Amino acid sequence: MIRLVGKPGQRGFTLIEVLFVVFILALSALIMSVVFPTSQVSRIKAAHISYATNVAQQQIEQFRSAGYSNVLCGDPVDTPLSEVPEGNQRVSVTQYADGIKKIEVTITWGGYRKVHGSTRLVTLISDHG
Repeated sequence: MIRLVGKPGQRGFTLIEVLFVVFILALSALIMSVVFPTSQVSRIKAAHISYATNVAQQQIEQFRSAGYSNVLCGDPVDTPLSEVPEGNQRVSVTQYADGIKKIEVTITWGGYRKVHGSTRLVTLISDHG
């Protein structure tokens, strides 16, 4: 059994022990108050990146499944995305070389507190036959 400082038979905590525990609790609360908002921003940003990558990948897969001859080159097309704040999708199809077309899908989003960003996927489609 641990014997506490003080008179024999007296139980309890000293003032220094109580102050030390209060200091540790205050320090822990301070650390949590700094880390929590940062983790929230990171979580939101990761969700936006994941969503944008999935949307861009689906768009590229649609072009690939359509085939080389059905993909037409032209000016970039912008489409708003309501699933992310201030979201926008830009699709660009250009002639990269003879028999090769370049498809570029860029998803951008805005937002508060450092959660704005963009994702860009590029692929090439060739004429096999």
